[in-house]
Amino acid sequence: MMRSPSTDLAVTKDLLVGVGPFVVGVVIVIALGFLALHYGRRRREKEPVPPQTPQPRGAAWRTREQYGEPTSVEQRSPEVESGYEDVSRPAEEVPRDGRRRRPQEFRDYPGPRT
Repeated sequence: MMRSPSTDLAVTKDLLVGVGPFVVGVVIVIALGFLALHYGRRRREKEPVPPQTPQPRGAAWRTREQYGEPTSVEQRSPEVESGYEDVSRPAEEVPRDGRRRRPQEFRDYPGPRT
């Protein structure tokens, strides 16, 4: 096999051909990142400063005092029902016979019953 000077040059520069474009690409990406940060800072500096005084709250976040309405404690008397019942039963004791239970074997299981 005959070797020419251009073949020797290609063999020695083989690593450079593969790594060179990668390094150039990484440098370009890093430079674009720094440019984006610089542009963002300059743009933020041009924005007006937000006011330091407290802003009025939106209508959805106003309290009853801000509307001038009585609060719920002042509004209702003790005789007024709340509209729902808060009843909780004590949980049944699980038998301790050593047998493994499946969820559907419990009576108070809150899941769907089939």
